[in-house]
Amino acid sequence: MPPLRPWKKSASGHSAASRTGWPPERAGGRSRAQRAGTDGGGCCVGPRAGACWPGVPPVRPLRSSHHKDTAQAGASGQCQASHGDPDMTSLSKILVVDDDELTREMLQMALSGSYDMSTACNGREALDMLEAGTPCDLVLLDVDMPGLNGYETCAALRGSSVHAELPVIFLSGRVTIEERARGYSVGADDYVTKPFEVVELKAKIALAISRKEKAQALSGQLDEIMGTVLTTADMMGEVGVVLDFQRRMGHCHTLEEVSKAFFESMDRYGLDGCLRLKSRLGILSCSASAPCSALEESILDHLERQDGPTIQSLGSNLSFNFGSVVGLVRNLMALPAANEADLHEKIGRIRDNVALLGEGAVSRLKALDAEAEANDGPKRLVALTQEALIEVNALQHANRLRVAAIFKALCEEVESSFIHLGLTSYQEEMLSETIRKHMEAATQVFGQTTQIESHLDAMIHKLQNRSPAKV
Repeated sequence: MPPLRPWKKSASGHSAASRTGWPPERAGGRSRAQRAGTDGGGCCVGPRAGACWPGVPPVRPLRSSHHKDTAQAGASGQCQASHGDPDMTSLSKILVVDDDELTREMLQMALSGSYDMSTACNGREALDMLEAGTPCDLVLLDVDMPGLNGYETCAALRGSSVHAELPVIFLSGRVTIEERARGYSVGADDYVTKPFEVVELKAKIALAISRKEKAQALSGQLDEIMGTVLTTADMMGEVGVVLDFQRRMGHCHTLEEVSKAFFESMDRYGLDGCLRLKSRLGILSCSASAPCSALEESILDHLERQDGPTIQSLGSNLSFNFGSVVGLVRNLMALPAANEADLHEKIGRIRDNVALLGEGAVSRLKALDAEAEANDGPKRLVALTQEALIEVNALQHANRLRVAAIFKALCEEVESSFIHLGLTSYQEEMLSETIRKHMEAATQVFGQTTQIESHLDAMIHKLQNRSPAKV
């Protein structure tokens, strides 16, 4: 503890002790040492030099038997910590760290009605208590203590991965600007000098705890926003797989090529399964790398007999029947996800994307059937091909509108978050950069899609203008 300031009367006739909020019996009359019959070696809690409470002869700080015993006990780690009422679970919890027993007791008396109090004799004991799991919402920390002083204790807290955000208020008799600056430099939230107003101390404690709670709430909201951004990024990647599949469909001329494109798209989702394609070119039943097994054939037979088009869950699997395209996607529950809710959301998106892949394959098979019917008559070929190309074009256009809607919703949500959460410039830049990156990726895909649409429009125009004799 620093030297103690002499007790004196204020202009109003009240003692300085009353200004710190201590009880009258502690501030005047006989001291505890006198009432106990001792030589008056007790020490007051004022922050300055060498005085004591009224009626107690002046002594030099930390030289009395009480302070000597306290300092020795604190240095040897034998000081027994005092803990608040275990039933006061609704109150914020404060850890008082001071080597002076009287100071600890008086702070407990002043604050125990508003907070659940625990005490420690020195910095090392405080760190051990926190490491052992003592609940704490704020630390009131003295500077001058044996062993670890207050500055070293605060620095240790700020270097901890668990307690780095724990509010710390210095309560010290060191009053120079250099000492205050040192307190803030080691990470303290506030610095209160002795003597102090109890009302002011309570206000500072309440403010520090409120700031901590608000910071925790904002951190949780920021995590939620980042989760939304990452989820949207995943969605954009999944939509990109569908768009790439639609692009490849235009270059598939056999059932084997269509099935290969389908399974490669499923592999990008981390999934596999089996597939059956039916057209005028024949019937193909296969998995990603081999023909279907007898069990897979029986499953596909069962799915084909169901009325379509359908897509439904079969345990952890997903089945679909679009008439000419029938298949089974295996083990959706094995998809990587942060939690169960995220997994179900991801499965829902996969279900939609598998439906788009199946519909795209159906459109391509219709086109292949149209080509196979070329020998049956040029007009029929033109009509069927035109219908298939229009369906593909419409599907690609629908995908572009869906992605545009996703971007619009994302931008609105992020802009709303900027307004209400008060993010830092760095956090706003980070979110904006993430959005820009994925917008650029989607734009590149749309650039390819635009070329495909132009090509398809040109093909339709050529087919419309060709006479039957020239086909």
